[in-house]
Amino acid sequence: MADRSKQQEQLGAIARYYAQACLWVQGFSYHDDQTHMCTPDYSCCRPALLAPREERELFVCALVMGDAETVERMTTMFLGRLNKHKLP
Repeated sequence: MADRSKQQEQLGAIARYYAQACLWVQGFSYHDDQTHMCTPDYSCCRPALLAPREERELFVCALVMGDAETVERMTTMFLGRLNKHKLP
């Protein structure tokens, strides 16, 4: 039973992540407080960092298609933008 509960928890986290990603593509960035997960471009915590829609679409397509190289490259790009962003 513990294994089944753990599987359900993992599936729930995956579903939350994909739901967050789909909303992010539409321009709605929210920080998932339950899983402590930022949007890929960190715009949930820094709205000025919202990536252009084309980049958001490319990221989610790469994520869904299992294109780890593109996901990693874009994640690095988003993190670089966050590091350059000045805090208020």
